[in-house]
Amino acid sequence: MTYPKFLRPLFLFFLILVLNACTPVESNSIPIEHPSIVRDTETQKTLVENRVIWESQALENYQYTLGIFCNCPSAFDEPVIIEVENGTPVSIRNANSSEEMESKYFSGYDTLDGLFEVIQRAIEAGADEISVRYDASYGYPTNISIDHDKDGIDDEQGFTISNFEIR
Repeated sequence: MTYPKFLRPLFLFFLILVLNACTPVESNSIPIEHPSIVRDTETQKTLVENRVIWESQALENYQYTLGIFCNCPSAFDEPVIIEVENGTPVSIRNANSSEEMESKYFSGYDTLDGLFEVIQRAIEAGADEISVRYDASYGYPTNISIDHDKDGIDDEQGFTISNFEIR
């Protein structure tokens, strides 16, 4: 089939137009991240920085007071004093009565390394809100607040770490 000469430039124009439409366009724009991703990135960065500070201390013998705030068993109603020797919890006592507490309730919270893991798991699980304050000298968390689902009820967790002592 032959086309009139005057249609050839028009055909060529449309061919170029169609081919350019199929070519990916490079963009110099930076993708906008979802706010929770930005938050989690900052939370992760701060966690790593403080964990490095903590681990550089190489402290395996210490004691701290832990307060837990959540919709949890009554064992968490009062703060506890946790003693750690050689990186392992050896004693968990009620801070007010000195009564020994059952360690099974505090598994995962019974060392400062465990509390770093609580924060890491919340980041990985995509918790809606994570707020953490760290000790400037040793890097351990002093206050942790986690809301796994802002619209959920009774899913919040809070931890306070105080009275830290090296033993």
